[in-house]
Amino acid sequence: APLTDEEASRGEPPLHSRTFDGPGLWGMCVTLLADGTLYLSLLFGWLYLWTVSPNKTLPDVSAISPVLMGLSGALLTIAVTLY
Repeated sequence: APLTDEEASRGEPPLHSRTFDGPGLWGMCVTLLADGTLYLSLLFGWLYLWTVSPNKTLPDVSAISPVLMGLSGALLTIAVTLY
């Protein structure tokens, strides 16, 4: 919220929530830049692999069984819930 006339006339420095260069704003900007960088690097990696090997086919047999993947997901969920 902007400062009222009474708050501005006191001569006190404004709070972080009333300025444009507070730590929350800088933290959010840095976080958004990091998220954008990660997203663009993943997109670049996908496009690069798609360009380098366009005729790549998926293997017939998965490297990880669905039962093992489901069991590990359930154990992870239980561990996070108990923590």
